Amino acid sequence: MIPQYDHKLGSYFTLYLENRLLEKGQAFTNTTGIFYPNDQNNINGLTFSNSPYGQWVYDHSITGAIIPSGVYVNGEEVNRGTSGLSIDFLNGGAYHEDFGDSPVSGAFAYKDFNVYFKPENETQVLLREAFRSKDPLNFLTGSNNLRINAPCIIVSSKNSSSEPLAFGGLDEVTYNLQTLVLTDNYYDLDGALSIFRDLRENYFSVGDFEKIPWDFKGDLKDPEYSYNDINAAFSGGYEKAYIDKVTINSTNSIDNEFSEFNIGYAEFSIIAYRFPRK
Repeated sequence: MIPQYDHKLGSYFTLYLENRLLEKGQAFTNTTGIFYPNDQNNINGLTFSNSPYGQWVYDHSITGAIIPSGVYVNGEEVNRGTSGLSIDFLNGGAYHEDFGDSPVSGAFAYKDFNVYFKPENETQVLLREAFRSKDPLNFLTGSNNLRINAPCIIVSSKNSSSEPLAFGGLDEVTYNLQTLVLTDNYYDLDGALSIFRDLRENYFSVGDFEKIPWDFKGDLKDPEYSYNDINAAFSGGYEKAYIDKVTINSTNSIDNEFSEFNIGYAEFSIIAYRFPRK
């Protein structure tokens, strides 16, 4: 099936939230470090080298963030496209040809929150399985094949409704999206929820699905990707969605057994004006 409007809305909303966290919240940290091999992520004969962190910043509109265009092998720079190199911003590493025993390292900015867009039922399965684990934090931080890293924010679509608005087939469509925020401290939880609450009465762009920035390896289709450029490119009235209402809820744990988790929810009521029958 080709992508539908709901796919686009959820994906572009996730990009918008991520941009607000990184720009307004400065929720990232610049660092350098050695990568380690990860055989589970190898693709098409290429080796995958992982950093100790999850997602990296790839948005060039974020002031001060180190956005890599390559890695270092034995201290020598290897740029994207050389030796099969591509950067996987979504899993915090790089694909490349086998460098043998030569150490791979890099400089990059990692996000304070890894951000995912997943169906609500998949999110519930993830949490249910995680909290059955004897070591649920490790379950979420990479010792599983679900590839979800905490601290994280998971965006999911709950429901939607449509009402006729004007002659010519114009509808007002209301979408209810939820973000689950999972952290190990109140400071980050309160900070993320504060940013989300203040997004009420803001617009964000909903563009073409082909403009989603990453390829199947997690690298950028456009090495100079900027959310601000995407937002400006899709600025027409019917290419925008409006955040009508935000409801915040937080708790220190799902139950007493897992009190080390701080969990919050932000419910977004989003309005889009569409001609769905055209």
